[in-house]
Amino acid sequence: MKNNMTFYKGIANLFHITASLFLFFVVKNELSPNHLFIFAVQTIIGSVCISLLVHHLIKSKQLILHIRQEEEKQRIAAKNMTEMLAVIDQKGVIQSCSPSHARNIGAVSTTTNFYQLIHSEDEEKVVALIQSVFTKGEEIETEFRMKHKNGYWINIEINASPFSNEHGETDHVVLVYRDVTKRKEDEEKLLETIKNFQDIRFALDESSLVQITDKHGMLIYTNEKACQLSGYSLEEIMGKPMRVFNSHYHSREFFEDLWNTVLDGKVWRGEIRNKTKSGGFFWVDTTIVPFLDKSGQPFQFINIRTDITKSKENEKKLEYLSNVDSLTSLYNRRYFDRMLQQYWVSMMQSEKPISIIIFDMDSFKSYNDYYGHIKGDECLILISKKAKELLDDSKTVLARYGGEEFSIILPGIDAKESYYIADCIRAEIESLKIPHRKSEVNTYVTLSLGVASIVPKKDIEPNEVLKLADKALYQAKNNGRNTVVSNDVTLCSTI
Repeated sequence: MKNNMTFYKGIANLFHITASLFLFFVVKNELSPNHLFIFAVQTIIGSVCISLLVHHLIKSKQLILHIRQEEEKQRIAAKNMTEMLAVIDQKGVIQSCSPSHARNIGAVSTTTNFYQLIHSEDEEKVVALIQSVFTKGEEIETEFRMKHKNGYWINIEINASPFSNEHGETDHVVLVYRDVTKRKEDEEKLLETIKNFQDIRFALDESSLVQITDKHGMLIYTNEKACQLSGYSLEEIMGKPMRVFNSHYHSREFFEDLWNTVLDGKVWRGEIRNKTKSGGFFWVDTTIVPFLDKSGQPFQFINIRTDITKSKENEKKLEYLSNVDSLTSLYNRRYFDRMLQQYWVSMMQSEKPISIIIFDMDSFKSYNDYYGHIKGDECLILISKKAKELLDDSKTVLARYGGEEFSIILPGIDAKESYYIADCIRAEIESLKIPHRKSEVNTYVTLSLGVASIVPKKDIEPNEVLKLADKALYQAKNNGRNTVVSNDVTLCSTI
């Protein structure tokens, strides 16, 4: 650019000299045609050169302005850059550094040594790596701790590059480094979170059945424990819907409530009976947690289940024991009263009759006194077994109501049929020919039975039909025992 300007200035000077000569010849009146031609050509050339000189000066001014603007941008960028930069010699003395170094690490002097800013535990490693840049001329990257100007340690990620002189020798190293403390802290937190998650997952896998489904209920994850309990292999079950475990024990409403809850983004808890691959059943205490997307909509569900099959079996056994008479294995009075309430409501809704039979062994006290209590218990067991054989309807409830007294609920059975059933029981027990030397009516064990039948009404309590049956039993005993007495159906429905 400087050479061009010199050239243009020379042409301009030549034009100036030519113009002066032209004026001289004009004054002397010695102009020839050749002189005029030469002057004309030189005048044109000089005009062009002057124009080019002016244009070049304008461009040069614009270029200088642009260079200054770029320098200002670079100065601002260097001032605001987050990465730090330093140039060090072979002894580690900082020759120059960026403003960001001064902001974070502190101001430097002609004697500031970069190595002295490194944590003592990291110094040996970092110095050796940087020295290898001087000796090998190869770029390196590493991480270490550096002292902040405020006295605490920060994590640094550094890139060291060789800077060669005119002889090709590395006499300086350029260090570009950045504070990665926040990133390291985040990484440590992430690793801790991952470890915690792995620990939680391990604990869950060891103690629970864990299954994850998509929003449509298709399995996308299942742990080994769930496979073992269900009998399915991982290959067989992955990608299959959860309904493959449906045992058809629960109602449609049960599953509708489950789905409505989790699709609403809420946690569902409950007990579910599932079916195994082989057709068996197992119970699980289940918690279903929906995973929500950014819009708050479920996109996955995690099912955490605990096997409660044994506890449900024990619960069933306890329930059975709480409802069964220990001597005869018939239902007890507690169960009988509860079922009477349920059947009463059911028969009221369907407007069907419900019948009750109450019976006991004739002269049982005399039997016990003569044969002993063990024989008395054996006799009650024989009576209960025979009565149970005769009542094969699953809806019928046969219970030992107390002592030698038994009671039967016959839902949907009218007075005529219930009387027939009662008389069959009486005849079958008599046919057993269990000896009873102290009986007042026979040499064998006999029964007296009272029957009552009624169509339940809202204004009648269930215990009314029991009173009627008990009254009929009392009447049977007054009638000479070993007989059946039934209250009139019309009477039953008018109490």
